Amino acid sequence: MNFHFEEFTVGTGATPEVLSEPLRPTGSPTLSEEAAFGDKHCAHCGKPHSAIWCQDCAEDNVGQLRVFYCSKSCQEQHAAAHKQICETRRRLVRAVSILREVWTTFEQETFSSNVLFVEERNREVFLRLPDESSDALNGGWTGASFLKAFPHDVLPESASNVIKKAVLFDNTCTQVLFVGLPLVNSLLKSITKDIAEASVEPKDPALVVHLAGKSLPFANHCVLRASLHTGEVFAIDLTGTQYGWMEQLYTWHTYVRHRVKHVESIGPLGGVKQLETMILSFAPPAGTGGASHTIRRNIMEGLTRSLITEFVQRRTTARDFLSLPQATFIHDRARLISHLKDFIRQEVQKLRRLGVGRLYFDHEFCPHVTLTAEEAIKYSNVWLSKEAYDANKGNSVALERMWTERMRKSRS
Repeated sequence: MNFHFEEFTVGTGATPEVLSEPLRPTGSPTLSEEAAFGDKHCAHCGKPHSAIWCQDCAEDNVGQLRVFYCSKSCQEQHAAAHKQICETRRRLVRAVSILREVWTTFEQETFSSNVLFVEERNREVFLRLPDESSDALNGGWTGASFLKAFPHDVLPESASNVIKKAVLFDNTCTQVLFVGLPLVNSLLKSITKDIAEASVEPKDPALVVHLAGKSLPFANHCVLRASLHTGEVFAIDLTGTQYGWMEQLYTWHTYVRHRVKHVESIGPLGGVKQLETMILSFAPPAGTGGASHTIRRNIMEGLTRSLITEFVQRRTTARDFLSLPQATFIHDRARLISHLKDFIRQEVQKLRRLGVGRLYFDHEFCPHVTLTAEEAIKYSNVWLSKEAYDANKGNSVALERMWTERMRKSRS
């Protein structure tokens, strides 16, 4: 489900362009060998159906990538020409592997959508919005945090990892290009010739997320288009799991051929950020949408500073880090990812302790979110106890009267 529900869903991406037809789960989670590798042409002589490949840049984790050779002789003759391709591919794969891990944790820890799981059948996941009397839409009375514990607050324990990731990344593709832009630039800018934003119409998803009871069109999907100095071009799709796709990295040709109905547009990095910033300028800063962005942006900026500090302390750069020998990189990558994940979790925990991110109502009973510890202190004597809320749940007149009276007392 790649549609924007601004009224209900907090922190999701804006819709670049609406598609005319709903998607159906007709595809595969991973590309077939034929789709991923084509005819396996030898990189040196062009002979098809080659069975040897370079082990140094072969990839099966974030994507399926190979450089094939028909014989050891061809591989040896092509070694000098392949060296730069091998190194640039390896750096890109490593960067994407870090981005995937860190971005997943970031989305999990800052998840704020109100959607609730209904069921999954025949590779289709059905979600619903909470009804008007639900605690999810009435957390302002008690100062509930608008940040959810994902997946526990949203999905049943029996939900598979595939479904968890589909719901987690549903309708979030533009967030990678907006909130995630500092992290993307920090890891990719020094190892690429150019990074662009691409808006595409997806096809053949392996899984589709729907909003139950709603018949709404789907929107285009946004991905990164990375051009390397070797001339190779790749698609980086960090949120493709919303369609049940397991790969995050493809050659551009493969992605367009097997995951895309057509490419709507390709533009310079920063276009989505400008659009999202303009949309947010019309929203109240403490409203749920504006507050979600502010909180997520602050965490991301701190995370990026922490990443850069790690490189400085190691007396290295992102490019040099991504060029380390394999054994060293595996060890240092695990350490770096652990550090960045801990940073995200600690920042969210600190915000919770300070009372940042708690819901409250303004004088017109519109929901807002505390952005500072001072705001949390201000409303600490206004929020109702759980017992008081439960005793008046569903009685909006009584709740509003109590809220107004407590607001009056807090100001006196």
